[in-house]
Amino acid sequence: MLMKLSEVLLLTQNSNLVYQVERVANSLGVQLQCSANPVLADVDWSSYRYILVGEDVAGECSNARMPRRAGLAIVHCDREPSPQTTAWERELWKGAVALGAVNVVGLPSAEFWLREALADATRENATRENETRAHLIAVAPGSGGAGASTLAINLGLRAVSQGLSAVVIDTDPTGGGIDLILGAEEQPGTRWCDIDPGSGRIAAETLVNALPVFNGLSFLSHGRAGIHVPEVEVLAAVVDAGRRGFDLVVVDLPCGLSPTSELLISQADLSVIAVRNHVRSVAASASSREWVRAVGGKSLFVVTADHKGVSVPDIALALGERDLTEIPFIPSMSTRADEGEFPAMPPAYSQICDHLIDVARDKLGQKAA
Repeated sequence: MLMKLSEVLLLTQNSNLVYQVERVANSLGVQLQCSANPVLADVDWSSYRYILVGEDVAGECSNARMPRRAGLAIVHCDREPSPQTTAWERELWKGAVALGAVNVVGLPSAEFWLREALADATRENATRENETRAHLIAVAPGSGGAGASTLAINLGLRAVSQGLSAVVIDTDPTGGGIDLILGAEEQPGTRWCDIDPGSGRIAAETLVNALPVFNGLSFLSHGRAGIHVPEVEVLAAVVDAGRRGFDLVVVDLPCGLSPTSELLISQADLSVIAVRNHVRSVAASASSREWVRAVGGKSLFVVTADHKGVSVPDIALALGERDLTEIPFIPSMSTRADEGEFPAMPPAYSQICDHLIDVARDKLGQKAA
């Protein structure tokens, strides 16, 4: 039996922010408790359906190592755009990563997003968000050509074969589009360039119905008609909707550190770093390991190995990791994709995907507990 939860907690010392949030909460009939001291509020941190952290105390919450949880967003009052504002926003997103927040919300401009989030979290007979949100796996390439996008697609397809609903979200605007890996570039449905960049929260049902589907797997891909880079707030809203609408969300990350990658890895139940067994790929992956660990969360290395490359024991030694998963290099994974055909997964590859999905499930179960 679930414990009875209070509704919404707002942590801030900003009276204007209290006014903005109270106005939204009152319009919904939502019970709102305000606290100016986030450290004292830690006593009841897990007893609220939703927590809003004001930007003025986000750093204090992070320094106090407040426990991560689902249903948490950072809120702030709108500011006029300026060079100083840009620097301030970067710091704000760092705070969001540290706390595992689902988004950073400016008020009153993003009032609709907040209204929808609180209404969904506090609806009658609502269950704990940890019990209803999808598993999230972030797949990051240790270097270019490591096979991360192919692995992301295979994880999604394997989840579908297990009877789960799954979506793969392409977050690399310069990668050419993951729909090409599937041979599904002609499949009708929403691409990133079609996503409304407004500040509203996306309904889970709307996203599920809008996305293209290939062999039961939903996907959101970048296109090839120019580079479209969604704002981090928009990407956060899409991933949030995906976690409410599917059983598994797989995000395909680009190479290198970015606010987007930091945010998604901080939220992920499992981060997978794809590595080729070549010297330069291993060296680059060692750097990736450091920033993934700095962001936090569970991470595993998956080594795509051919017989000419560095041995797996040597890679483990170079990375300082004992927990390596090896996938044999399968040339047809790329050559058949070039021909518009996606190859069937060999049994060994399927078993590894099953293992990674199980690890993500176990991690989510630990969070819920």
